[in-house]
Amino acid sequence: MVASNGTSSSRFAPFPPNPDSRPKNVGIHAIELYFPLRCIDEADLERFDGVSAGKYTIGLGQDKMAFCDDREDINSFLLTAVHGTHMANVYDFYKPHLSSEYPEVDGPLTQTCYPSALEQSYDHFRAKEARRIGKDVKDVSLDAFDYVCFHSPYGKLVQKGFARLMYNDYLSNPTAERFASVPAEYASLDRAKTLLDKNIEKTFTALSAADFKAKVGPATLTSKKLGNMYTASLYGALASLLSTTESETLQGKRVGMYSYGSGLAATFFSLRIAGSTDEIKRNLALAERLEKTQVRSCEEYLQALEYREHKHNIAAYTPDGAIADIPLGAFYLAHCDGKHRRTYVVRGEENDGPAVVENGPVKSDGVAIA
Repeated sequence: MVASNGTSSSRFAPFPPNPDSRPKNVGIHAIELYFPLRCIDEADLERFDGVSAGKYTIGLGQDKMAFCDDREDINSFLLTAVHGTHMANVYDFYKPHLSSEYPEVDGPLTQTCYPSALEQSYDHFRAKEARRIGKDVKDVSLDAFDYVCFHSPYGKLVQKGFARLMYNDYLSNPTAERFASVPAEYASLDRAKTLLDKNIEKTFTALSAADFKAKVGPATLTSKKLGNMYTASLYGALASLLSTTESETLQGKRVGMYSYGSGLAATFFSLRIAGSTDEIKRNLALAERLEKTQVRSCEEYLQALEYREHKHNIAAYTPDGAIADIPLGAFYLAHCDGKHRRTYVVRGEENDGPAVVENGPVKSDGVAIA
């Protein structure tokens, strides 16, 4: 670039091509994960809802599901917890009704959006990676990853997603030895038309079962115990992996990461573990904290939902939920005033200092200042 005085400027110059001059091991050095104290047992919910045994525990791949009432919300959660990309304009999951916190969900559309976005972003990732290492796309496959973490609405969808990636590996290299048992005609099918093909799904779910258990299984702890955490689910999967696998085992390992957001945007990228994960595991204490969650009745779960529904979009109220259900040290909603300003305080520190108020300062007693 040439500056206005005719001299050369490097202000907007690209990074030099020498990779040794680039920063190394820039990435995640700590993880914090917050979840509510209470949960329901999915087997209890099956009985309560009158559905067949296994519909939630096997069909969704969930053992428990965390929940909160009107004492907690996304703001209190955030206060407590300190690439190949594909995008499309679809209405699979969206919130058009400001009068409700519940979304509109097109279930059948969601079943195709998630795997379609996965394979599109995987396509982009493989093409870029192949160029980077100077090889053919067929040489970039699931074999390149020691572990894979997924955005996890529920366990069965993740398992189908992993199988879908193996199907894409097959399309790139159908004569590979590992695919010898796959019917030859599968290689000539229109990929887009196979998204709901049960034969394709069953074939590659079975073929990928061992790899799924080894590469994805260690990253499913939070999905099984907490349910769908939406955006946090991918990083909950990473936290699960770091918590269930010893640091020595993880050294140098490559982790595939699939991020998905309805509407939609999806990215497939990778991480490489390049240092001890012991401190992250110790500070997270994830398995120990999950064991301490309190299983409550389905009736209490429904009551918590009703508390939230009744408070949505109203002003001038104090939550009905019990403060005793908030973990010590966690933020909770103390009050919402007539102007919708929310006051949050820390459980166990209510009288120790200022509260936090959304959109405004507070006095030392936690009362918002106009």
